[in-house]
Amino acid sequence: MKILSVVSSKKCAGKTFFSSRAISSLCYKKYNVAYYKPFQMNIVDNHLPDIDYIKHTTPLLSGDIYSSFGFIGSLSPIFLSERQIDIREIRDFLLDSKDKYDVLLMEGIGIYEPISEETTFFDIISNTFSIQNDIIMISPLDENVVDSTLSMVEAIYARSKSIKMVIINQAQYSTYDLNILKEIILYIKKLLKPIPVFFMPYVESQDSILYNKKAIVHNRFEEIADYIFSIL
Repeated sequence: MKILSVVSSKKCAGKTFFSSRAISSLCYKKYNVAYYKPFQMNIVDNHLPDIDYIKHTTPLLSGDIYSSFGFIGSLSPIFLSERQIDIREIRDFLLDSKDKYDVLLMEGIGIYEPISEETTFFDIISNTFSIQNDIIMISPLDENVVDSTLSMVEAIYARSKSIKMVIINQAQYSTYDLNILKEIILYIKKLLKPIPVFFMPYVESQDSILYNKKAIVHNRFEEIADYIFSIL
């Protein structure tokens, strides 16, 4: 099994949207895939926003969608949990899944979010208990995209050389001139080379249940999907 860890330095960066498209692409190619959200935040009336989104936008069965801890609110887990979080629960889940799936897509929280007094989420993705782990970084397209992307990549690369790709996500409709967008992407690509950088453009409707090749092309995800296939 290979783990694909989807991370970002910001909330609402597009990690779940990316995860949905990546899972659908992998399912289309007949990979045996699972989705894992170790920490599900912002639970309201038993509604698990990210878990429910994956259920409604991918071919995965409910039995292949997992979460270990859930919280009401969006603060760091250490401040929301009523008990000390034992990362052995995450370790046990990963090891139990090792022989069950081809790919486990693990959607994270902020890499420096504290899980306990001694542990951040970065510690979890830096030590996946001898299971191969590739990191995919999502960076939202905003006025700080260059600085936040480069800072995040540098931080990850200092501790883990397994960052495989960077996604610049246009999460909201943007009024940026198209030529300026191209310049921004090319500039980031130049500085991060040889780490591949992809642009995920704004998609007006993100809730359609789309699994087939036509849908992947329509959502302009084909190039990203092809690269994911190449690293598995």
